[in-house]
Amino acid sequence: MCQLTKANSIEGSKKHAVDIVYTFADNLLKRSGMAEGQVGFKVESARRYVKNVVKDREIYNVLKKTK
Repeated sequence: MCQLTKANSIEGSKKHAVDIVYTFADNLLKRSGMAEGQVGFKVESARRYVKNVVKDREIYNVLKKTK
């Protein structure tokens, strides 16, 4: 999942390593006044971090072929 997220991110695909935050969709919170693409979390402790994700071409190529 992290490899696909990094590869499909406009900014993340250009960087060597990125940090990825993920959570369940029902934990996302969108308030009025937030910038486009910005979200918050209903329960902060329900989010998870994966730090320093570097593109792994082998994994990405296998995942790309399964589309």
